[in-house]
Amino acid sequence: MTSTFLAIPLPRKGESFLLRTTYQDRDVAILVDTGWHLGKGDLDNSLDTFLNGQMPDLRKIDRLILTHEDADHCQGAPQFMARWLRTGRSIDEVWLPALWAPAGAGPRRSKWVRSRIVKGAFEAAPEIASAAREYARERNDARDRGPLSENLEREHLANAVRYAASASGLFDGLFPLREDERPVERLEKAHQIEDANAPGFPATLTLALFGDAPGWSSREGTASSLAMDLRERGELPNAHSHEALAMMLAHNALDTHERISKTVASCIAFGIPVRWFDFDQFENNRKKPGGGARGGDRGFLTPINAVEVLPSPRLVSPQLIFYALTLSRANRECLAYLRHEDEKEPAVLFTADSRLTTHGKPFPRPATGLPVRQNLIVTALHHASSHNQQGYAIIDAWVGKRKRPILVRNGGHKVTAPAAGFLANPNRLCVRCIGSSLPDVPVRVEATNGRWRMPNHPRACGCQ
Repeated sequence: MTSTFLAIPLPRKGESFLLRTTYQDRDVAILVDTGWHLGKGDLDNSLDTFLNGQMPDLRKIDRLILTHEDADHCQGAPQFMARWLRTGRSIDEVWLPALWAPAGAGPRRSKWVRSRIVKGAFEAAPEIASAAREYARERNDARDRGPLSENLEREHLANAVRYAASASGLFDGLFPLREDERPVERLEKAHQIEDANAPGFPATLTLALFGDAPGWSSREGTASSLAMDLRERGELPNAHSHEALAMMLAHNALDTHERISKTVASCIAFGIPVRWFDFDQFENNRKKPGGGARGGDRGFLTPINAVEVLPSPRLVSPQLIFYALTLSRANRECLAYLRHEDEKEPAVLFTADSRLTTHGKPFPRPATGLPVRQNLIVTALHHASSHNQQGYAIIDAWVGKRKRPILVRNGGHKVTAPAAGFLANPNRLCVRCIGSSLPDVPVRVEATNGRWRMPNHPRACGCQ
């Protein structure tokens, strides 16, 4: 079969893309992100219902990729897995951000893990407050002259958390590199982490990460009740200099854990092998000669801003769990992947919410896989938001301005202004245009003779 690309309309404007392609004479299906968790009223329009209608012969997802912890990208994953698998269909592998390994494991001991998250937030709060004040001083911000506000600007707080996490040294050596990129001839074989008795996330690894956790009974799972329990057990002081900040951080981290742990638990329950990809390893490696992204399926599907790793068999501290959860929320950590162009099929660049840059420094151009002969599809960066404008110039630099990619926009319930780089490309398609009140429509793009063809879409892009 020739390649088919689908942008899937989902309730609440969640984002999901399916690529059905051929590689080495095999049909391969890649599903990137799953959208929101759905309520009862939305289930008739669910992801698996849509796939059944559009591709009734599709029985297997070869790669289910979750790009980052954002509800409109990943929250519906456990729901989709359960509905997809219970009808006898299959998922070969799930690719997850490596930060989810320490953050999402241990679902059977959830209350104890949640108590560690709250403890970690309280332990980290002073360092985060100090880092935030340092950023404020650098920006000549008036906030350094008074108490640290509980309602910090989101990006300002994210920078402070990132700085404090880096300074802690907790992530040093946490994820050993996977040395063997998988050769293409093994694509049909399910990848297993070394413990063959427990695919994807072995119980032995969970024990290594969390130790022999004690029993933990809590009044309820909220940050405030867990903090009360910790104080009664003598694990937290009765007074804390950054109580409000710590409680806000703990609440957000617990919310993230709720989503991540359900996804990891689903992979365990269904025996789906998991592969892990780390953004920070990429960031550190790209500063070195020959460093950068690595891992994935060589010559077929690879990360452009991550390194494939193995979770480390060592105990993780409460602070590390907290930092992993908090950092996983950041769009900066969002992973992007490239389906390589080959002799028969064209390329696709899945960008999700990535900006293709860190602190204004563009990611390195992928060494292989970008189009040489034909065009490519690019999923619109962060739903075509103007905040990701620089990414379009980076893509032009990678493939050349004359090779106009087909830009496909999906999701984006809060986007109000499209990027100029998105509007400048006439080859753009939307599930729903920015500013439009028209119903969502699926976007379907087919390849002919190894080249993506602009379809006769029901309506031209009217983003404004």
